[in-house]
Amino acid sequence: MSGTVIVTGAAAGIGRAIARRLAVDWPRVALIDLHEETQADTLADMRAAGAEAAALAADLDDPAAIARVVADIRARFGPIGGLVN
Repeated sequence: MSGTVIVTGAAAGIGRAIARRLAVDWPRVALIDLHEETQADTLADMRAAGAEAAALAADLDDPAAIARVVADIRARFGPIGGLVN
C-alpha cells in the first residue's frame, strides 16, 4: 500500500479496530477524532505495530478543520492513499 491512510473516529469502537488492522498493511496511518488526547491508546497501538502514525483533532463538521488536518497530514507524511470514515 502506498500513501497515508486516514481513519476518522479512531479513538474507540469500529474506528479504533479499523485503525489497528490497517497498521498491519499501511506504513503510515493518520488518526482523526474530535479530541487528540482520546486517541492516545490507539496511537500507541499503531506505533507498536510498526506504523508511522499521528493523532489529530478535528471537528469533521467544520470544512476549515478538515482542510487544516489534511494539510497537516500531507506535510507530515506526503500523499494520502486512503480514507476510512
